Amino acid sequence: MYTAWGSNEYPLSAASVAACLDAPNPRFDPATVSIGLGRNRAAPSGVASYTDPDLLLSGRALVERALAGGARFLPVRLYFQGYGFELVRWPLHLVAPWKRRHYFVNANTYEMDIAAFARLRLERRAYTRETVYSHCSRFRNTPGQAKNDEFERLAASIREKGFDPAFPLRVMLRRDLGLHDMLRDGHHRLLAAREAGLGSVPVRFTFSGHAPGFLLGKPVPWETHNEEK
Repeated sequence: MYTAWGSNEYPLSAASVAACLDAPNPRFDPATVSIGLGRNRAAPSGVASYTDPDLLLSGRALVERALAGGARFLPVRLYFQGYGFELVRWPLHLVAPWKRRHYFVNANTYEMDIAAFARLRLERRAYTRETVYSHCSRFRNTPGQAKNDEFERLAASIREKGFDPAFPLRVMLRRDLGLHDMLRDGHHRLLAAREAGLGSVPVRFTFSGHAPGFLLGKPVPWETHNEEK
């Protein structure tokens, strides 16, 4: 059923992972926490009908142990079913207009360690207040001060009200040439959340095509990224 997987393990909150339904016939390694992402069509408006649930493929005992021990995050592997015929679909997945129109989104929202975005190199650029709108077409011709004011409104809202879980960040699995996961939506909100000192942010995962399985490699363990730091 699952034809591909994320390039990394993700530090997701035990509480949000615990909300997943158990897979009816789990065949994954019980020594890892693995989630099979629901295959829901993404709508142009960004609002989808989440009818295909996320399933906990393995690791329920690890999740319960983390909850009992008060652990906030635990490493999770993500599996998904992209389009079939990888060798045919993969080149199309590299074409931005196609990718924007033909992708799926998972069902659940998860709380993720905010430090993971830097450790996992999910952002294409290290944005600052001065550059965060520089690649946004909507603000291409907007004066610098107006951009600063726009960002400050966003930052103030997150400082005062917290991060609205109704608008989670979106990470696209196997986005970069189909080989590496990347942040798809939410660079502005991520920067504002960092400035507000938040420890976690809500995320959903999207996916489309992917490289053939023999090119994907195994998910990089979260411990590896911690050691690099």
